[in-house]
Amino acid sequence: MFNSLAEIERIRIPRQKDNDHTHEMAAKRRNFIREKTGVELTHTAQYSLDPAALPGNIENFIGIAQVPVGVAGPLRINGEYARGDFYIPLATTEGTLVASYNRGMRLLTECGGVKTTVVEDSMQRAP
Repeated sequence: MFNSLAEIERIRIPRQKDNDHTHEMAAKRRNFIREKTGVELTHTAQYSLDPAALPGNIENFIGIAQVPVGVAGPLRINGEYARGDFYIPLATTEGTLVASYNRGMRLLTECGGVKTTVVEDSMQRAP
């Protein structure tokens, strides 16, 4: 427990202003967490992406959280730009979710597929 604001200011999460998204900085932050809490973030440290691709997407990067991924499909798409049968990966920990999607996709495919169209070319991003 911290006794003062000055004490909180002294104990900061490691950060490197010029190049913070590196394997080395992620390891320093995991070590910081281990020293402060006794928790070893072993699984979080196992990842294959390059942290240099992450600026603007995450601060104080320490690793990757793994979520189970299932697959549903095929889903027949009859779109302006995509046509064919697609298998859809779904990341979830909710039981029966992938099975429910799979049933719905099977019904849509059996009915001839889904017609898609682009109404507007835009992206919305909000915190």
